[in-house]
Amino acid sequence: MRIWAAGAPLTGANNFVVSSAAPISENTGLIRFDQNIGQNQRLFARFLTNNTVQPRPEIYGSALNRAAPTLGNDRLTQRSIALDYTRSLSTTTVVELNASFVRYKLNRIETGQNFDPVQLGFPSYFQQDPLTPCFPAIGITGLGITFNVANNGGGLIGACGIANNAFQNFHNVANFTTIHGKHTLQFGGDFGISTLNSMNNTSSGPSFSFTPAMTQGPNPLVASSQAGSAFASFLLGSGASGSISSSGNGIDILYRYFGFYLQDKWKLYIRA
Repeated sequence: MRIWAAGAPLTGANNFVVSSAAPISENTGLIRFDQNIGQNQRLFARFLTNNTVQPRPEIYGSALNRAAPTLGNDRLTQRSIALDYTRSLSTTTVVELNASFVRYKLNRIETGQNFDPVQLGFPSYFQQDPLTPCFPAIGITGLGITFNVANNGGGLIGACGIANNAFQNFHNVANFTTIHGKHTLQFGGDFGISTLNSMNNTSSGPSFSFTPAMTQGPNPLVASSQAGSAFASFLLGSGASGSISSSGNGIDILYRYFGFYLQDKWKLYIRA
């Protein structure tokens, strides 16, 4: 099975160059409401939505994209709403109430997700892993892709890492202000709830590395900087290391916070 794009003849050094683009799509919407209710009340509301899709370039072409060492396509979703109510109880007393909610979510699905490694000749017990299968990541010393733009990935073959994170924040604020003679009395408080949900552990990607060590004869146990070929070790199936890992358990965090304040501004004299 072909797993990466063909470059120039084998030279023992990187000689594959590609130029590929992946346009980012962003859709933003905003609804705003601002209304005076009589002379003493004001109501304000705002709703914001943003959907952004950030794909990664298909450096090996669409047919081989599942084996590319690029990060998966990111889908970022943001929703926020804010409400503010202000009322003048008298010429010297004002009450303000504010509530807001923000939700931000990042979802990333790797191009090699749901690929069965057994198709590449791996043992059938690879199918017994309860996590989502993924295309193997293979590293060969001296070979690999380097991106000119950050946050796109890197390596030679395969990348497996699902991102599924969500952050929410709910915030409430109340303020009361009254003026009495030389005193301006203010008091109020806030209360909020924030949560973080992270599920980055649903994939299981095998990883293998190949070095010149196993082909550096005549004695493979004696290191030599002048002998051996990592690519030859790969062709022989003589790996230096291998592992199957996940990113661990999911994370769910919730915390509440609150605060109060009291303030008195006292003027020594009142200007005429």
